[in-house]
Amino acid sequence: MSPRKEKDRIGGLICNVEGEWIVGFVKSISFSNSLQAELWATFEGMKLAWEFGFERLLIENDCRQAVDLVDSVSADSPVLSLVRVINRLRQKYWLTDVSWVPWDRNRLTNALTKLVDPCGFSLCVYNVPPLEVVSLLNMDKACL
Repeated sequence: MSPRKEKDRIGGLICNVEGEWIVGFVKSISFSNSLQAELWATFEGMKLAWEFGFERLLIENDCRQAVDLVDSVSADSPVLSLVRVINRLRQKYWLTDVSWVPWDRNRLTNALTKLVDPCGFSLCVYNVPPLEVVSLLNMDKACL
């Protein structure tokens, strides 16, 4: 079996304001459109944050098109149903903000998507940072 391409995987992480790891995730997906992958990662990360009981959430994404779609005033009626679902999740009883970040500030998330995925198409949750990304996490914390 051939290895999965990067664009067939999504990942993300939730850190506190000090940059300390709270939880990370990866998941294989069955399509390869990069915009859809970014939106799915946003959705899965938001669901996880909601399940953890967060009251405030800053969503950072390195895909400007995904940020624009999710943060759009007309997000209630976009063509993409996934954006509508994300918008409904944002309307729950919490504060969310969406921000674009340059690709190099998203290295940790990109590294997560390259990890060996033991969960297949199920969401694989990391309550502690995998050893492969600890150095990137420490570098990100140093930049805060």
